[in-house]
Amino acid sequence: MKNLKSVITIAFVLSVLFGMSSCSRDEFAVVYVSNVPVYCEESDSSEVIGTMSSGQLYKINSNKFNGWQIIDYYGQPGYINTSHTRIVDENGDTIWLTIYLFKGLLIFIGIAVAIAAVVMLFSLIMSGIMVVLGILLSVAGFAVGLGAIAWPIGYFITGDADATIKFIIGGVVIGVIIGIVRAIKNPFGESLRGFQSTKDAYNYAANEQRKRDEEHERWRRNTYPIELDNGRRATKLLDGTIMCEDGTAYDDNGDGTYTKR
Repeated sequence: MKNLKSVITIAFVLSVLFGMSSCSRDEFAVVYVSNVPVYCEESDSSEVIGTMSSGQLYKINSNKFNGWQIIDYYGQPGYINTSHTRIVDENGDTIWLTIYLFKGLLIFIGIAVAIAAVVMLFSLIMSGIMVVLGILLSVAGFAVGLGAIAWPIGYFITGDADATIKFIIGGVVIGVIIGIVRAIKNPFGESLRGFQSTKDAYNYAANEQRKRDEEHERWRRNTYPIELDNGRRATKLLDGTIMCEDGTAYDDNGDGTYTKR
């Protein structure tokens, strides 16, 4: 849903920009009264440099939306009051607002379709990469698994290190073949299986590390250095044993004294 909103927003902004630029390039006006003055500046009191006849078509260089338009009047800029003109196309036909809206809508749809196509193409490429990566993980899983199984079997049968290595290599090759065959039969299923196996292995390793960290934390909280009555340093272990630096063990009597075992 968020991606769809982003596509629509980008398409709308671009369509507005393209629509505005296209409209400004194709904007014309026609005079519908006789002898409309053309001024040298944006003011009725400025110098008149010429007049426009009724029905005369001209291209708008800039529409200032304040009642004035800038036109190219025989090679020089001229200002004309919009109260005597109307917007038309290059053929002199009146342009209605619905035409602008329709044009903007077409531009919007075109840009939205183009952006959606790019997004879909990118998604397909990424999906293909993920499928290939998943298949490689699955094949690697079979290779490592059968290699690990072949190691003790080879050592038990031969008792020789070089022969055991050959057993391991054979197991890896068989695992690769099995993985490739399974991937050819069901590429998407094997891809998912590869990712799931990797995820399970990661979760197992993370769980084991968490257990070790918790055990270390318990040890850290329950073992702390102490000093015996004779000044020697020792450590209190989890079971309550007082272990001296020289390896001598003591029991805590609970009254600040310690008895050697």
